[in-house]
Formats: sequence, structure tokens, C-alpha cells
Amino acid sequence: GEAAPLQGDRNLPKIQNETNQIFINPISGLDNSQNMLINIGLKLSQEGLIQIDPEKLKNTITDDLTKVANLFRSHGECDNSGIAYLSSSKETDISGEKGYDIDIFAAASKGSYTTRQQQGFINIDDSNRGLYVTVNGRESEVIQLEPGSFTIEEIARDLQRKIINDKLLGKMKIAVTVEGGQLMIRSNITGSKSFVSLRAENSEASVDNPLMNGSIAYGTDVQGTVNGASMRGSGQILTGEDGTEYEGLKLYISLAENQIGEGVEGNLIFTKGVGTKVSEYINATLESERGALEIYTKNVKDQLENYEDELKILEERIGRKREKLTQKFAQLESKLGQLKSEQRYLSGEFARLG
Repeated sequence: GEAAPLQGDRNLPKIQNETNQIFINPISGLDNSQNMLINIGLKLSQEGLIQIDPEKLKNTITDDLTKVANLFRSHGECDNSGIAYLSSSKETDISGEKGYDIDIFAAASKGSYTTRQQQGFINIDDSNRGLYVTVNGRESEVIQLEPGSFTIEEIARDLQRKIINDKLLGKMKIAVTVEGGQLMIRSNITGSKSFVSLRAENSEASVDNPLMNGSIAYGTDVQGTVNGASMRGSGQILTGEDGTEYEGLKLYISLAENQIGEGVEGNLIFTKGVGTKVSEYINATLESERGALEIYTKNVKDQLENYEDELKILEERIGRKREKLTQKFAQLESKLGQLKSEQRYLSGEFARLG
């Protein structure tokens, strides 16, 4: 019968062998007792099929589902609870057993607005009770403080209630506090885009308004490195820089400033399980232009085009040869015709002489 189109293709056994190795090889970074599929009751047969030991798999899942999940997924675990793994990409290299040293230079901070220090009672009336609060670029509706004579603590509580009830800022969980006689409004997020500002409804009276003309402190992004390589901070999230072996690695840093000291803050073990590796391998194989299958397909197409070019050359040669042979045949036919004519002439002459 007719052979299958891909029978004998050398690339298919190569792909099969590489995928088999992904299933067989241990997951670097996991404990030896839990770094292979065979540990949980899964193994490959000689035919390349997955065989399951149902009882062993069930018991392993019951004992520790996380260990089973780590055999299949991308996973990061740090010895410091203030450093948490969020995600990674196909470009992120595994850490191996040594892990990645995470060094935090500065914790992320929230933006805030702080009034001037106030003592005693503050009079709130129609000239200064109206104000707008802007948090991270979003401005509230006009907020009307209760009129009367109040301490800075009482004004803070009133302003807190009004912000909670505001249609634009109410869901942002903005905190209003008092420290050392100064009212402080703190943003709900960390990072360089975090800030708070106040403006008076009556701009003409803002100079004498005790809540106006305070200081604005912008938030800051977390700063740190992984194995000495800089990471990009955004709020409390650190991301590995493009083009490095840590590209795509995202960490959530919940450490406060007083929890940061000299040297590294933690060591992160980052692993890629079988599911992740198979997915990355398939995507890499099928990747447009650079994937192994795409390159192989292109090579086959190029080879077919070469065959077509060679066939055209052969056809042209055959055509030229045919043309030459046709011309020679025509010349022979003409010569033969001449010889026959001469033969008839000579035969006639010999007949007359005889």
C-alpha cells in the first residue's frame, strides 16, 4: 500500500523523544521525593503512553495537592513571606536548587497629603467648608465639611465619612488620619503614580484655609534585584528586565521599610513543571518563523522549490535536445530525398546507355 506522508521523517522521532524526556526528567528545584511524575504514580510506557497508578496518584493528591500541582505548573517559593511569586513567562529561566537571591533596597510607599500642624479648634464655615480631594488623578465631587468649631481629629473623621460617601472616591478605601496635629490623607495604592492633593471650592479663601497649602508626598515604587540583576518596580511588584534570564518573573513585595536590612531579603526557588514545559515546547515548535516545525516546513518547501527548479532546467535541456534532434532529422530527410532523386536520375541514364 501507499506509505504515510510522514513515515520515515527524522523530525517526528526527535519531537517524540524530546517530549518523552520532559515527562521523564526530574523537575529541578523540587525535593527529590517529589520532583518526578513517577513519584505520584505516572510513568511512560515503552510505546510512549502515560500509565497511571490510580491508587498512588489518589493518595498523593490526598496527602499534598500542592506538591502534585508543582509538578505540572510554574511555581515560585521564597523563604521570606514578604516576597511572593506572582507569575513568569516562557523567557524566565528556572532557578535550580540554589534559587534566586532577592535583595530589596526600598519598599513601595503610598502617596499622601499632609496639612500644616493645627492646634486647638478650627472654625469651619461657608468660606472654607467646600473642598475637592484628588487621589491618583481622580477628583472627588465637591465635599462639604460640617460647619462649626472642631478639633483636627473631628475634622478628619468628618472628612473620612464624606470621602466614603463620595461617588468617585468612595470605593477606593482612602484613609484619613491625624498624626502630631497634622491631618493626613493617604492614597489607596503604592507606587510612583500614587498621590493625593486638595483644592478649595472657594479659591480666593484658600490662603487662610487651614486644610490647604499642605505638602504632597508622591508614592514610590519598590526597588530591588534578583541575583544582582536590576528589576523593574511598579508599586509593590518587581518584574525581571527584558533580555535577562529573569525576564517575565513577577514578585509581590509586601515588606515594610523597617523589614529591609543589609544583604538579601530572601531566596526564591523557581521551577517549571511538566505542564509548563510541554506547553512551552509545543509553542516553541509551532512558533511562526522560529519554531522547529515552521523551520522544517520551510526547509521542505525550499527543497520542493529546488526540485521544481531542477525539473524546469531538465525540461529546458530536453526541449533543446529535442529541437536539435528534430533539426537533424529534418536535415537527414532532406538529404535522403536528394539521394533518392539522384538515384532515379542515374537509373534513367544507365537505362538509356544499356
